[in-house]
Amino acid sequence: MLEERGTYLIVVARFIPGGRTAATFSAGYVHSFAWRRFVVADALAALIWGNYTVLLGYLGGKAFEAHPWKGLLLAMGLAIAVTIGVEGVRHFRRRTRRWSRLYVTGATGFLGAELVRQAPGATVERADVRDAEAVRKLFDRLRPRVVIHTAYRQDGEGAWETTVDGAENVARAAHEVGARFVHLSTDVVFDGQKGSAYVEEDAQCPVTEYGRAKAEAEVRVLAACPNALVVRTSLIVGGPGFAPSKHEQVAIDPAMTFYEDEIRCPIQVGDLAAALLELAELDVSGVLHVAGADAVSRAELAELVAGRSVRRAPAPEGRPLDCSLDSSRARALVRTELRGVRTVLA
Repeated sequence: MLEERGTYLIVVARFIPGGRTAATFSAGYVHSFAWRRFVVADALAALIWGNYTVLLGYLGGKAFEAHPWKGLLLAMGLAIAVTIGVEGVRHFRRRTRRWSRLYVTGATGFLGAELVRQAPGATVERADVRDAEAVRKLFDRLRPRVVIHTAYRQDGEGAWETTVDGAENVARAAHEVGARFVHLSTDVVFDGQKGSAYVEEDAQCPVTEYGRAKAEAEVRVLAACPNALVVRTSLIVGGPGFAPSKHEQVAIDPAMTFYEDEIRCPIQVGDLAAALLELAELDVSGVLHVAGADAVSRAELAELVAGRSVRRAPAPEGRPLDCSLDSSRARALVRTELRGVRTVLA
């Protein structure tokens, strides 16, 4: 019966300007109105939509114009379209209210901006994370329910203060106001010498300054906010329909050389953001790996982006090598598919 309803709604959509998309969802709405609980109403609906479907099958495009209930069908279709519109507005308002007490640090960054896009209503008022008192006062005023910390500085002046001290300051302020705290970390807290994918229980062993900073940030975050969730991820890419990440931008430069033995598990930015928002609502703490399904070298990633062969070379001494992350625990927790980069960039 739902198929007959769907047929009717799709046909009506052809005669209502802009109604095709609304009609696509209307079938679900009609079904959810629980009409089938009422035998008389359900029988009448089946009769109307069933007759119309049959007429359409035999009369083709003239079926609608010739149908004796043309006016009624149009009115019903319009009423359903209006209902869908109203419900859409209500859904957007519910989503906005749901995330109105979400605070995102680094909201102008690649991941932060995607989080804000997916969570309308999130607060992005800026504060210098290196200033503990400024962060504390901001959280005292905003009283966030969830804080997702993406802000960091990879290198240069103030990198340690931003990445380490800043993470600690935000974690402590979140803990003081009772907010759920999610901290973004990295796969380069490892040296890549294990020979297999890293799991959450593996000990930190960074070999770069950035890796050491992120490793220390993890320790301080969990000390300042014991119930925090520390999410280790990998290289973040955009893919089709998204702005390119820095990794994708550099891949199109034919003069660049890419390491063929430095292995990572890149993740699509939308997938990561969606997973983080799910995890923010779950009662899970400690360290969790959230990365893409495919372990690829930097050279293969560049070739996937550029669509051609690239210049390859072994990584120099002191670089983290195979930092593949085992994300099976996260996949069991979230509905979002953590796609591999080969799928994303196919």
